[in-house]
Amino acid sequence: MKTGAEIRLLEKNWEELRPALKSYLKTENPDRLHQFRVQVKKIKSLLTLYAINKKNKKLLKLFNPVKKIFRHAGVIRDSYIHLQLADQYQVKEPAFHKAQTDLMFKEMGRFKKKGNKYEKILHKTLIKIKGELSGISNAQIADFYEAELNWVVLAFAKREFNTNMHDCRKRLKNLLYNQKLADKSMKGKLTLNLPYLDQVQEQLGQWHDSVLARDLFSGQMKEEQQAVDQLTLQLKNLEEGLVGLSADFWQKAVMKNTSKTIN
Repeated sequence: MKTGAEIRLLEKNWEELRPALKSYLKTENPDRLHQFRVQVKKIKSLLTLYAINKKNKKLLKLFNPVKKIFRHAGVIRDSYIHLQLADQYQVKEPAFHKAQTDLMFKEMGRFKKKGNKYEKILHKTLIKIKGELSGISNAQIADFYEAELNWVVLAFAKREFNTNMHDCRKRLKNLLYNQKLADKSMKGKLTLNLPYLDQVQEQLGQWHDSVLARDLFSGQMKEEQQAVDQLTLQLKNLEEGLVGLSADFWQKAVMKNTSKTIN
């Protein structure tokens, strides 16, 4: 790939950031905030792929100002999700509901006040990244995909349900988010089973959300034992399901074809 292609792809992804941010600032719709955060993740995955070229190692550092906006948005999003989880698991603790509601509206106010500043940061960051961006080759893309898949294979082989499982999901999303680029660049040398990878990352997401919810309720509201017990059982079932789902991961993830594969 030539550098121009990388820039065009970056710009195409970046075009989704500003409208989502502006829409949230105007409407306070949590779905638009979520859309903004998802798009930040997609761009980070793209930059992670670009960084396989050593000349692009600084790109993720240049992206840090956008990641700070992402984290601020995450405080709002987390409070919103916590309130939803409390309703789902029938957590009645008034102090918890008040604390989460107060935090959400406080940070929404701060976020809106910084809205213009955040929009300028998005614009400036794109210019800086474009100025530093170098091209990547088809071989480098293939190496990236092989390395990410192998990392996930090794993590699943350990069967340790800790932070590695969340990292697995991030790496699977790196593959899914960049798949159109990979298909075009590798021309069938590696064909991924996208529905399977999406199923795995989705179940990993359910597992991670359940861990966070269990820790949240058990850490702050010891009287909410029913919710904690329900989540503990849910986690056990999810972990057993993931063990079966991830068995022979490489064979399930990579679809056979007549072309020579990268492994």
